[in-house]
Amino acid sequence: MSDTRPIPTRRQVEAMLIARAWKDPDFRKRLIADPRGVIESEFPHALKDGKYPEGIRVEVIEEDENTKYFVIPFLPEQIAQTNLSRQELLSVAFAASCVDMTYTQVNCPPPETHNLCTLACPTLVSCTHC
Repeated sequence: MSDTRPIPTRRQVEAMLIARAWKDPDFRKRLIADPRGVIESEFPHALKDGKYPEGIRVEVIEEDENTKYFVIPFLPEQIAQTNLSRQELLSVAFAASCVDMTYTQVNCPPPETHNLCTLACPTLVSCTHC
């Protein structure tokens, strides 16, 4: 029987891991020490063959009260070379935040122009709106 649980987005996974790390100090230590292993054990249904893709490094950085981190996602070359308007770039950035952990599916509001979801992630398999 296949697992029918929905595939969480990256943001959903991050929220679940953060909440658990705040509540469980041992889990936080494991997450920092072995993020790939923790993600594989917690979300095997969201990963192809239950494993995080090879070649993708996962790092966990713990903030303190005086330091905050803002992550700028990877910008695929095909977006960098495209002359998109500010609104189109906002759509691409939003679509990128909806992509799941394995970059195979998005569930986001319809972008203003066609195929912006695939611009956000060139390895995208499906999108609910494109």
